Amino acid sequence: MRSLSLLLILVLLPTFSTSAQSSKGASPADEDDCSIDGTVLTLTGNSPLKNALLQLFSANNNSEQEPVAVRTDSGGRFNFRGIRAGRYRLRVMRHGFVSREYGQRKFSDPGAILTLSARQNMKDLIFRLVPSAVISGRIENEDGEPLPWASVGALRESYSQGKPTLSIEETALTNDHGEYRLFGLRPGRYFVAASYRAGGSQMRGDEEENFGAGSTGGSDYVRTYYPGTLDPSKAQAIILKAGEELSSADLLLEPVAVHSVRGRVINLMTTSSKQPRNEIYVQLRSRDVGLYSRAMSARESGAKPDGKFELANVAAGSYILTAGFFEEGKVHQAHAEVEVGNADVEGVQLTIKPGVAVSGHLYWHGNPSVQSDRLLVMVHGGDEYSGPGSWGRVGPDGSFTLKEVGDGQQRITVGGMADDCYLKAVTFGGMDVLEDGFVARAGADASLDLTLSSRGAHVQGAVADADGLPSVGVWVALVPDAMHHNRPQLYKSTQTDQHGQFFLRGIAPGY
Repeated sequence: MRSLSLLLILVLLPTFSTSAQSSKGASPADEDDCSIDGTVLTLTGNSPLKNALLQLFSANNNSEQEPVAVRTDSGGRFNFRGIRAGRYRLRVMRHGFVSREYGQRKFSDPGAILTLSARQNMKDLIFRLVPSAVISGRIENEDGEPLPWASVGALRESYSQGKPTLSIEETALTNDHGEYRLFGLRPGRYFVAASYRAGGSQMRGDEEENFGAGSTGGSDYVRTYYPGTLDPSKAQAIILKAGEELSSADLLLEPVAVHSVRGRVINLMTTSSKQPRNEIYVQLRSRDVGLYSRAMSARESGAKPDGKFELANVAAGSYILTAGFFEEGKVHQAHAEVEVGNADVEGVQLTIKPGVAVSGHLYWHGNPSVQSDRLLVMVHGGDEYSGPGSWGRVGPDGSFTLKEVGDGQQRITVGGMADDCYLKAVTFGGMDVLEDGFVARAGADASLDLTLSSRGAHVQGAVADADGLPSVGVWVALVPDAMHHNRPQLYKSTQTDQHGQFFLRGIAPGY
């Protein structure tokens, strides 16, 4: 058996929304219940923060335990009572300040898992919050006139499916003076981008859908990055400190040459009455494989009843054209590559084909750890532009059916598994497809059979810093060997608790 590879990494914690959830009361008192007491202060001056919201979430996978929320009093004090023993995440939020998690030492660090033992009373926890930052400025056109209702976004570098990209942190619209204000930002490195659509805010929904349709060539405003470039890789980063307000991030938007992409969608699907054919959407997305490809703007329209479509105001570039519609939680799609040069693109044809029904059975190796009818079998293609794949609920007898499985190689995941479970085996028509997935063929009478094991391996340990002290709130990741990097379910990750300890479960042996 090959040895397991452990990789310790510090990563950027995803931004939490500052919208407070409804407070939930604690469970009825029990003699083994725990409590947490503490105070929320400002980092500078140690002033108490009244009305800060604290949320306690279960850190156990598939936990049905409701989150508990409390607010601080005038002295910045908070307390949780009647908390069950277990593993938790504790988050604090306050308007005008950056949200923090328990155990988070830097803004780029994850928080720590808070482990509570029976009857444990944690006291004197202290959160020190820093004020959030602001980016503001003005958006003007080529004549120096303000552009009202322009959309402006603050973007941060992140990773998606292992690729670097830009993700939106905050957005705002300009006022009648062309001014915008992006607030609630944590300290860090940002890029600013602006888009403008003339008159869009004054249109009714039916008018806006066809805005710009029928134009042939001409010019239009496209997404522009600070300080004034259309190429996101040449954008200038803005470095913000805690509480800082940068008020001069002005952008000049100038029209550039644009064209139209026209064609037709042929829908071979038999749709239900709930999904008429004229609700097919058509979307054009940049195919640029550079650093910030996913941050590029997309054009979207709707196909007419006869399937014809037109996407106007498209700048030169390489694109992926997608047509599709949603039905019963699944998206049916077709894709095509499109190159836009110095002229309109005509005659593009997209054909949406029906998928294939695949039936199968789920088996257990060892005792079942969850009821079968709580499990979902899901398949999805490897295309990053594909939408949600087909899925089917497992019946009490272990059988399931996947409707409308799409073309191409399909990979399998199982939702609803317990912490100690892993996907042990997958066969399609008797062939082993655990590693590479399968291709569904019309007319082929092949069964998709899955085996789950409830005997996943465990890895536990502790992480210490250079001084031998517990490293609180760092990521611990289990990574498969190079031959199996394309198997997302083999990756496992967790964070250390207040003692620097970690526990990984549900590990498939041998990778």
